[in-house]
Amino acid sequence: MVKNGQAHPKIRIVRFSNTARYAIEALAQLAKNSKTAFSPATQLAETRNLPQDFIGKIFQRLARQGLLTSQRGPGGGYALAQKPENITLWEIVAATGEVVAKRGACLFGFDDLAQGRFCVLHERVARADKILTEALQTTTLADFVGEVK
Repeated sequence: MVKNGQAHPKIRIVRFSNTARYAIEALAQLAKNSKTAFSPATQLAETRNLPQDFIGKIFQRLARQGLLTSQRGPGGGYALAQKPENITLWEIVAATGEVVAKRGACLFGFDDLAQGRFCVLHERVARADKILTEALQTTTLADFVGEVK
């Protein structure tokens, strides 16, 4: 992939869960639709070609976590509870409950961490995890959809 005249390296290992990825995509669509008060989850799912039932469940969870507001009835649906520039991608991922590994857990599942024994990759993976976490914590939904002015 080439962007701004530079080739970008492929990401081979790190992946979001489908739940986290769908949540970010759907909230990005909501941010783009922010001119309208509420959008039905089914409409958002259809626009982004996401599984409708799954988006409905994800949106219920995000509403319980305070990222979305909902309204029933005609003209109802979901809306962002805050401005897109006040919601980080980390907040979205964390609100889905899909942070994949326990913080500090070994990538290979070794359970000797309590005794201070780590696999050979532990420190490197921990640094990469910190970088990714910081990137998600400092990237807003507005950044993601390109609406920062």
